[in-house]
Amino acid sequence: MRSKVAGRLAGHAVLALALGGAAGCTSLPQRSKNPLHFVGLYLLDRAQDMMEVADLGVTLTGEPGGAFYMSFASLTPFGVGRVNGRFIGLGGGQFLGLGGGSLGSTRFYFAGTGVMVWGYEELGWQEFDLNNVASLHCQDVGLPGVFFPPHGRPGPVPS
Repeated sequence: MRSKVAGRLAGHAVLALALGGAAGCTSLPQRSKNPLHFVGLYLLDRAQDMMEVADLGVTLTGEPGGAFYMSFASLTPFGVGRVNGRFIGLGGGQFLGLGGGSLGSTRFYFAGTGVMVWGYEELGWQEFDLNNVASLHCQDVGLPGVFFPPHGRPGPVPS
């Protein structure tokens, strides 16, 4: 009987740690005013994350471009691609492309390559300048990207 209780307590402790760790890199503890506010902010943050999980739409370009690229959790990049155009649809934390002063469409740029253990991504969304790499989200992806400079670590933007 005691082993069942201990097992349940351990399970609850693991669940509590997972939920606490799921707050990610946010300032959630600093932003919340009380435990109930913490829960509300947590749920709002997760709703925002869900809106940013996938993009569904069409990208129109004035020049030829294409991509066959995927990267699960920024750890297994595979493929190559370069696309510079306008995204029309649901994505980027926007509802039907609304937001950032654009109605129904958003400027979009992606360049990336990956060979499963390492990859590199450049992503521009809404406001960016292709002549200024500092205006793009650049990151190494794959396991080496977690540990070695010079580019940003995986995670600040979705792959």
